[in-house]
Amino acid sequence: MLKYHKKAFLFVLLASLLAIITQCNKTPKCETHLQLCDSLKNWVYCLASDSMLGRKNGSPEMEKVANYIAQRFQQAGLQPFFYDTAFIQHYYYGKSNIGERNVIGILPGKVVPAREYIVLSAHFDHIGIEHGAEDSIYNGADDNASGTALIMALAYELSKNYESERSIIFTAFSGEEHGFRGSGHFCRNLPFEASKIVLNLNFDMVGRTDDLKPYYFYITGDSLSNLRKLVETFNHGTPWRVASIPSRSFFYYVMSDNISFARTKVNDTIGIVAHTLATGITNRSYLHKPNDDPEFINYGHLTEFTLYLADLIRHFGSSEVVFESYYRFKPQ
Repeated sequence: MLKYHKKAFLFVLLASLLAIITQCNKTPKCETHLQLCDSLKNWVYCLASDSMLGRKNGSPEMEKVANYIAQRFQQAGLQPFFYDTAFIQHYYYGKSNIGERNVIGILPGKVVPAREYIVLSAHFDHIGIEHGAEDSIYNGADDNASGTALIMALAYELSKNYESERSIIFTAFSGEEHGFRGSGHFCRNLPFEASKIVLNLNFDMVGRTDDLKPYYFYITGDSLSNLRKLVETFNHGTPWRVASIPSRSFFYYVMSDNISFARTKVNDTIGIVAHTLATGITNRSYLHKPNDDPEFINYGHLTEFTLYLADLIRHFGSSEVVFESYYRFKPQ
């Protein structure tokens, strides 16, 4: 009987290890990658769990999520962006005066005080629940627990080793599903001139690769700045490639929080260089549907994407890299 239990225990242990490797798509190259993969998985499962009830703006669950992200930022070694708020920026919007919050931290660069900033962003809200439906909870694993987990992972990775001149601002926005409310509030209340932000990289739906080859990703509105050219130059010698969005590229450009930055005036009608990076943006089979669940996220690819982005951001942190916007907008 003892031998039987011992064999059963070993079988369960082996099955658990295989499950982790399968969830992470492939065995990472070293133990550090395995830890990162496991963290990303844990964070997505937490953010997109049924207990979060779909992360609807104005709900008690959104406050829980914001505090959870703030704790991760603090543990990663970031500093609060607004020093007296413990990473939280409160705001209100709409006729019903919905109270929401952004989570904002900063990683200082070598130049102090900072002359230039890069903003990394992702939204953590979703659309809540649909009463009476068989699966009533819209978990929003890819939209956008995946991007939120990526931001948290980048905070940990970059805090380990960042020696570039530009400071990095990490922003987790609420209110995206209600018209970019959180990012709009942030951009309207900057404590410095908007021209100091040289780039916004926004991450939305980065967890699934259903419509892309491995190591490919999209840059929305990639013809509206020189970002794609800079990324493709950096990509030489790496397996990573930028995929062209098949259609409606501008539609996707204005459909996430990057547009709040792009429409933040820097000079005349020119705004901040701002784009969304995504891996599953054109697949509509699960967008705003209850089947956007954590078990469908490709955690191995998300891990590799995080490590690639950390290197890319270190490169972009150099003041020698110049970003140019070609997007013109009508002042509101």
